Amino acid sequence: MTEASCLHCFICDCRTIGIADDYAVLIDRADPQTREKILRYVRINDRYLHLIRDVMVSYVLRNSLGDKGFDISYNEYGKPFVKGFEPFFDFSVSHAGDLVTVAFGPSKVGVDVEKIGSAGDIDELLHFLSERELRSIDSSEDREKEFYRIWTRREALGKKEGMGLLLYEGMPERSIFEDGSRFFEYGYQDYQITICTDTAVPDCNFETADMGKWREMCYFWQKNVSIYR
Repeated sequence: MTEASCLHCFICDCRTIGIADDYAVLIDRADPQTREKILRYVRINDRYLHLIRDVMVSYVLRNSLGDKGFDISYNEYGKPFVKGFEPFFDFSVSHAGDLVTVAFGPSKVGVDVEKIGSAGDIDELLHFLSERELRSIDSSEDREKEFYRIWTRREALGKKEGMGLLLYEGMPERSIFEDGSRFFEYGYQDYQITICTDTAVPDCNFETADMGKWREMCYFWQKNVSIYR
């Protein structure tokens, strides 16, 4: 197994990296387009999450692809990709609650994070799932935890394929158990994080950013704040 063939996933918890202290400086140094986009959000936590996302993605692209600007485009379903580097590099972003995740590597990838319990009554969402997925939930010792494991797999698979949950439209019996993709899972406190990729990918390295890593990410972003639109 080589490091280059693996996927990587950075996890940032906005409660532990000091974003409230850094926000004013970072938003002031953002390029006008990024600043305007972030300030559209009314809730301060939403501004924090989207600013963290931009900082993380900028750091990932600089360290993965080199110190230069990138042309990031979106497919018809909203999946971002870096022009000129597909299919040799892919990345995916997800955030929920206080977490932001960025998965990236040399294969198609989709990531989803969900806070367990955030969906409320899971029985109201079971009609979205296939019969096989329902059986897996009903046979589990922890129905709620199994629901979020399956739900994040469905979201991650949809992101990997570049369609989101539209992947399942008109195909109600499509199951994550029968897709043929590979999944990597990670639990962080009361969050479920799931990555979907190609079956040939040997492993995924999950890294929770501490204060030192966050400062490193901010340093690179401030040097080239317009890297991610």
